[in-house]
Amino acid sequence: MKSKKSGKEEFYTLNKKFVGYCLIAIIIIAIFVGLYYSGVIDLPALKSSEKAEQKTEKKVLDNFTISVGAPEVELLVIENKACKECINVSEVIEIIKGAPTLKVKSDKIVAHDSAEGREIISEYSLKRLPAFVLKILSSEKIESLPPFESRKGALVYDATPPPYFDVADETVKGVVRMQKIIAEDCSECFNLDVLVKNLKMFGIVLGEEKSFAYDSEEGKKIVEKYGIKSVPTLIFSGDALEYEQIAEVWDTIGTVEDDGMMVLRTVNPPYWDIDSDRVKGIVEIIYLVDETCTQCYDPVMLKQMFESQLAMKFSLEKKVDISTAEGKSLVQDFGIKLVPTIIMSEDAGEYPGISSVWDQIGIVKDSTYVLTKIDLIPNAVYKDIEKDELIGLEEDQPEEPEAEAAAD
Repeated sequence: MKSKKSGKEEFYTLNKKFVGYCLIAIIIIAIFVGLYYSGVIDLPALKSSEKAEQKTEKKVLDNFTISVGAPEVELLVIENKACKECINVSEVIEIIKGAPTLKVKSDKIVAHDSAEGREIISEYSLKRLPAFVLKILSSEKIESLPPFESRKGALVYDATPPPYFDVADETVKGVVRMQKIIAEDCSECFNLDVLVKNLKMFGIVLGEEKSFAYDSEEGKKIVEKYGIKSVPTLIFSGDALEYEQIAEVWDTIGTVEDDGMMVLRTVNPPYWDIDSDRVKGIVEIIYLVDETCTQCYDPVMLKQMFESQLAMKFSLEKKVDISTAEGKSLVQDFGIKLVPTIIMSEDAGEYPGISSVWDQIGIVKDSTYVLTKIDLIPNAVYKDIEKDELIGLEEDQPEEPEAEAAAD
């Protein structure tokens, strides 16, 4: 994805077990917070010394009282045992049973296709499995407890994250089939394995994975069918839209085809441009300097910043002095007034991080990117060519008020 990778971020691996723990965390936190705001419990940190002795009742909304004791519940879990990719309900049950805000008097896992399972699914209009049903056994009144919904006198959670079993369709949703379309001879191209790894880290569950060279027999068919112009890229089955992380951004980075497949259109540079039959996104850079300015900042730091922040790739690097014929030509052609500066080839425009801000820091002329706002670089010492003077030296800075007072 063209604008999605920056730096060397590390993410937790979100496999199906971890997704299960995420659900657990949502449930436990919601139970604790929900009961507190319902007046059923007090948070220990908020108890005053006068509340040291446990009370049996707490006044809520002036005329409504609820027992402070944790409510007693029966926990029913309805699952499709055939869904191997779904969360591990046994782990969820154990953590719910350990929640200090509930007294789980009994728990039971019910198969979705059993008589009891079908009855529970029908009674509570369950949509996704595994689903969790809390039947209140004690006298406490709990009208709502997000993310649980109140249904038929019980609290129900069936907004199960993918992968899940869809009750209406009787299918498992959220297991994504994926195809990689690559340029085998492009050693400089973005490594799709990095993107796939990050998808898995964000909890996207992948099923079948295939890889095709764009110029292979099968690859050519896929490229033509979907009008693919840039590789490497990814094609997903529609199950990818079950994940909010993908659904929320897909309109800006990809398309959904007539057959339901999802084609990633915005790819990370460097990439292979099929129409021009060349690699795009490898940048040539010129450092335009004044060799006589020994105090000036080193423009190589800008290249290093683009590498670390935008993962920009460079090929040719060249240092040119303003006193040379080439340097004078560059100064005149681009109207350069401040040095050191950098001049980058048109491939810099393949990086959206550059495209979106360059008009604020430089100019683009003849498809070439020239940094002109050197004054925006913090603490940089540079030279004004027209005035033949250095800017940014310490003596150029105004004295602090304290220093002036001391001098007086």
